[in-house]
This record gives sequence, structure tokens and C-alpha cells, in this order.
Amino acid sequence: MPYSQFYLKGKQKIPTIFGLLIALVVVIFLSGIFGKNQPVSRASKKIVSRIEVANLNPVQATIFWQSEVPEIGFVTYSKDKNVFKEVALDDRDVAGLKKPFLNHYVTLRNLEADANYFFKLVTGNQVVVKPDGSLFNFKTPISSSANQNLSPANGKIVRSNLLPLENAIALLYIDGYYPLSTLSKSTGEWLIPLNSFYRKDGLEQKVLNSDIEAKMEVLDEQKQISTVTGSLLKFSPVSQTIIIGNNYQLNEESQVLSAMDAMGEKARAEIDITYPVEGGLIPGRIPLIKGVAKPEEKIFITINSKKSYSSIVTSDSKGNWSYLLPERLELGEHKIIIKTNNKNGKEVTIERNFVIVANEGMDAKVLGDATATAEITSTPMPPSAFYPTAIPQTFPTSPTQPVTGLFDNKPVLGGITLIILGLGFFLVF
Repeated sequence: MPYSQFYLKGKQKIPTIFGLLIALVVVIFLSGIFGKNQPVSRASKKIVSRIEVANLNPVQATIFWQSEVPEIGFVTYSKDKNVFKEVALDDRDVAGLKKPFLNHYVTLRNLEADANYFFKLVTGNQVVVKPDGSLFNFKTPISSSANQNLSPANGKIVRSNLLPLENAIALLYIDGYYPLSTLSKSTGEWLIPLNSFYRKDGLEQKVLNSDIEAKMEVLDEQKQISTVTGSLLKFSPVSQTIIIGNNYQLNEESQVLSAMDAMGEKARAEIDITYPVEGGLIPGRIPLIKGVAKPEEKIFITINSKKSYSSIVTSDSKGNWSYLLPERLELGEHKIIIKTNNKNGKEVTIERNFVIVANEGMDAKVLGDATATAEITSTPMPPSAFYPTAIPQTFPTSPTQPVTGLFDNKPVLGGITLIILGLGFFLVF
């Protein structure tokens, strides 16, 4: 047998068993890769408990949603439900640096009036749509000239240790209307202009009465929630500092004062400090002290702090009196002491402790005129440059698919698998 024929026969193929082992290893390896990249198991663990469209006006809207754990989230949106090119990040993301949140807050800007928009939530690297697979959507209202003459809702939010709570989400609800929302500043202060109320059943803008009932929810990243309820007027401003995790009924104070007025001269002759309440947290450094006493009676007021203040005021014909401090108080605890005579001519002394927690003044409104030896001046609230807008919808949700636009390696891996298997069979046979 020629040497060349022996050599060629030796090069034609490798042992059959060895070739089959190579093919089997390749198949097992690639099956493991495909098994680890199945999207169904990832999506089935995703929970998005709440979605709302808030702050809708003709040119912008805010999307708020909650996830089960802190995750990076953003929104992709478009007027064409088949093409999504626009992306909006969380309002708290700075310089493109995405942060994980439980409560997500994304504002869509530069929208067109009277237009339908579709959007998807992208949270935890997954797209979230409605349970039936359809897209979330909203419609922007047409431009409106309705004028709302209400002062902005505003106040202050602090932690349980009285430190300011930054980036808390405040959502203001009125039954039948879409809510308004905002984020708290580094000082804990928040402000919501009350000029964009739209009906849920037709996007009609309405001018609301100040006595309509409202509810506000405040949420932080530690899953703490505060609920504040009362008439809309009571939110301009919220006179009591909100401690996250506590609930507040703003109408309780007004109901007490109204009851006092209705009880006649007997109630008006009672002596009391009506504001601040005992141990109250004051959201301003120049608090307006208010109270009741015998009509047209002198009240001697002393405020003990690092610097003491004294004044004499006279109650009006209904027994109401008030006193505005001439300068700002230090942060911390303070005490008010008043002395006056009751209807029997006997001197009565009342003490009241309170805490100053704010850096900026947001003083409560005067409930009654009073005269005083000291000059009383009002302290205007500084304007805010923040301008939220309103309209929300709530949808039940469930995740359905992996994030669009991410690299899908299945076709490439499938092609590589076929090539390797083909080479294996070629070598074997």
C-alpha cells in the first residue's frame, strides 16, 4: 500500500466516540446559556403596585409609580404606539446618573396640547405595561384660560428626628379631579400651585371653591406615609409641620374655633392660647401667636428663648388677640407665657411650649384683628420657581416583557450553535 494512501486514510476522520462527545458538550453548554436567559422567570417576580399620571397640563405630565424594591426607573413615551424614541429620567436623577428608588417620579416635558400619548415604564431593566399587554396612555388637555385664585398649597415635611425630609413625594387629591404633586426641597419645604384642576371624566378645567375637601399623601423611600386631610384652604399653608409617618386632620382646628364662636359670650370670655398648640412644630421663624381672652382686655405676653420678648396686646370686641414677633426666633424649643384678667377680675396665667423647626418663614394667617403696643407686620412668603401641573390616572399593572432596545443574543448564539454542530458532524463523518 502506497504511503500516500495510508497518510490520507489517517486524516479522513477522528474517532466517532470522540466526535460525539464534543457535540454533546457543546449542546449542554449552549442549553445552559439559553436556560439562564429566559425572561419569563424574571418578569414573573416583578411587582409594580401603583401607577398614576399626575401634574398633567397641555405641555407636560408627571408619571408616578411604586416598585417592590428600590430600582432604577425611567419612562419611554411617544404619540406613535409603535415607535418609542423619547426617554425621560427620574426628576431626582442628576447629570444622567440614575439612582434606584421605591417611589418613581418622572416628568414628561414639551408635550403637545390635545394629543394622545403612549408610555412604558422601564424599571429593574424590564418593561411594564398593562396586564392585557396594552400600553399605558393619557391625553393632554387643550389650553385653557381658567383662572384659579387660590394661594399655593405649601408646608414643611420632616423626619421623626425633626430633620428636613428631602425628595419626599407629595400627592394632592380632590375627588373627581386629577391630583397635583411635587417633591420636597432640601429644607423639607414643598409647594403646589393650585391652578390646574382637570376633571377625570373629560379633562375640563375647573375653578374650585376653597372649602372643597382635599387629601394629600406624602411618601418617602423608607415606605413611610403621611395622610393630610382638610379643606383646600387649609393647605395654603399647612400650618403644622408634617412629621412623616403621622396623619393630620387640618379641619380640627377650624372646627374648634367655629365651635367657640358659636358658643357665644361665655366661650369668648375664656382665656387660651389657640396657636401654637402645646408642643407644636412651627414651620416658620416668625410665628403668629393667637389666642382668646376677655373682650377688650390687655394681655401681657412673654416669650422665653435665648432672647426674651415682651409685649402688651389688647383683645378685640370678640375677645380675639394676636401677636407677631418683631424678629426671627432661633431653631429649637421656646415658651409663651400670657397673663390677663378673667371676667371676675382675677389674674390668669397660661404657658405654652412650642418648637421652631423651619429655616424660612411660612406664618399662619391672622384669625382676628388685634391692637398692640408693638407694631405688627406681616412676613410675605418667598415665591417659588417650581411650577407643577396636574392630571392623574391609576392603572393595575403587571410586567410582560424584557426591556426593548437591549442586546438580544439568542440569534447570534443560535447561529454559533449550528456552525459548531455542523463542524462536529463534518469531522465525525
